[in-house]
Amino acid sequence: MRKKLVSLLICVLTIFAFVNINKHQVNAYNVRVEKFVTRLYKVCLGRTPDRNGVNEWCELLVNQKATGASVAYGFVNSSEFINRKLSNSDYVTCMYWVFFERDPDPAGLQAWTKALDDGASRERVFCGFANSSEFASVCKSYGIIRGYHLEGYNYAQVGQVNLFVDRLYKQILGRECDPQGMAEWTAVLVNHKSSGSGVAYGFVFSPEFIGKEPSNEEFVACMYRAFFGREADEAGFNAWVGTLNNGGSYEDVFNGFTGSAEFANLCAGYGIQP
Repeated sequence: MRKKLVSLLICVLTIFAFVNINKHQVNAYNVRVEKFVTRLYKVCLGRTPDRNGVNEWCELLVNQKATGASVAYGFVNSSEFINRKLSNSDYVTCMYWVFFERDPDPAGLQAWTKALDDGASRERVFCGFANSSEFASVCKSYGIIRGYHLEGYNYAQVGQVNLFVDRLYKQILGRECDPQGMAEWTAVLVNHKSSGSGVAYGFVFSPEFIGKEPSNEEFVACMYRAFFGREADEAGFNAWVGTLNNGGSYEDVFNGFTGSAEFANLCAGYGIQP
C-alpha cells in the first residue's frame, strides 16, 4: 500500500512539474511577443502602449492569426502613424528600427531616402524592409512568423494567406518556409490564380514530400493535420488507410480531404477559396 502511495505521489509531482515547465515556456513565449508589440508602439507611434492594444496584437501573433509583417503594417498604416508626418529620411530611419532593430547604415539610409524622393511609394519601401531576410531573423528571435507583404493589397488578407502557406510548409514538408516560396505561393493565392486545394496539391505532390516515401498511415495522418487541423479520428483514419491499402491512390485520398466541408471551413478561416 505504501509503495502504491509513493508511486502515486511521484506521478502527481511529475505531472505538476511538467505542467509548470510548459506554463513557464508559454509565458516566456508571450513575453517575447509582447516585447515585439511594445517596440512597435514606441518606434512607430512614439508612445507607451495601451494595455488593450498590446493584448489584441499579442493575441493575434500568439495564436498565429497574424504575421510580423502584417502587424507591423497595421501600425505603419494607422492614422496615428500617418499623422506624425515623418519626412522621407525619418520614415526610412523608422523602418530600420521597426524591422532591423538598429540605426540605418549611411548607404542604406541614403538609397532608400532617394528612392522616396524620386517618387517611390512608402509602401514599396515598407515591402523592401518587411520582406527582407534580416527581418526574418528578427521575427525568429521573437518566435513569430515573418510573413510576406504584397504592395497594393490589404495587409490583413495577405497576412492570412501567409499563414495558410506557412501551415502547408510545416504540416506537409515538415520545415520552415523559404522566403521565395512564401512570396510565390502567397501571390498566387492573393491574385486568385489558384485555390487552397490547388496550392496544397503543389505541396503534397512535390518531389520533396513524395521523396520522403511516407507510409499509407503517415500519408493519411499528414492529411488530417494539414487539411483538418487535427489528429485523425480512428474510424476515418482506418477507412482512408484501407482505401490506400486496397489500391486507392494518394490523389484519391487528397481529393477526399480537400473536397470536404472541413477543409472548406479551414480555408474560410484564412480567407481563401477551398
